[in-house]
Amino acid sequence: MEIYLTKDHRENKAGHIYRYDDKDANKLLEEGAGVRVDFPTVQSYAQNIDRLVAEYKQKRREIAESERYNDNESERKFQLAELKKNLDDSVKAAKENYAVEIEVLYRQHAAEAFNFNFDESANKFVDSVKTQFAIAGDKNALADMLSARLKSATTEEKAALSLALNDIKANIPADKLPQIEKSLKGAAPGSEAMLKCAILNELKANRNPAIAYDQLLIVSQRSGK
Repeated sequence: MEIYLTKDHRENKAGHIYRYDDKDANKLLEEGAGVRVDFPTVQSYAQNIDRLVAEYKQKRREIAESERYNDNESERKFQLAELKKNLDDSVKAAKENYAVEIEVLYRQHAAEAFNFNFDESANKFVDSVKTQFAIAGDKNALADMLSARLKSATTEEKAALSLALNDIKANIPADKLPQIEKSLKGAAPGSEAMLKCAILNELKANRNPAIAYDQLLIVSQRSGK
């Protein structure tokens, strides 16, 4: 399973993608140290190129060993060249489509990161929190009540409150604020979209979908084939 680390894990650094077995991956997810890379279309390009390379190797071997061309080596050479050209063209197209797919998804999630539309119940919840902290006599007790309420708050309620928290902070006791902020961690509107953009940037910068093809080229250059 591919995991984008949000925290350093052993020798692996946050902000990068690593492959883990299911057991370690699930543990990281439970600990909140990473998120699963879930872009099936983008991730499928590496698998498709792997398949193209495997098919090319099989066909190349068949042509190279075929007795059909024993009396016409020039035809064998031509067929091998055509096979290689088709692979080159297919991989080039796949890499271009890979880059386009990432760009399209990045723009989509970047737009979502700035969409702060909340439902009426979320807005009412934030208004009530603001009002209560503005007039409450025992703000310590109120802060405890808010922490308890946040355990059952909806995603939209948390997102709306996260956005408004700076306006309420002054009325929340300093020793109670960390717990509330912890409850709202990751709830900021657009945070999920921003995380997806970060993952897409990492895929674009440091994930090569054509590793199998590049390795094939290196081996071919060394062997002269």
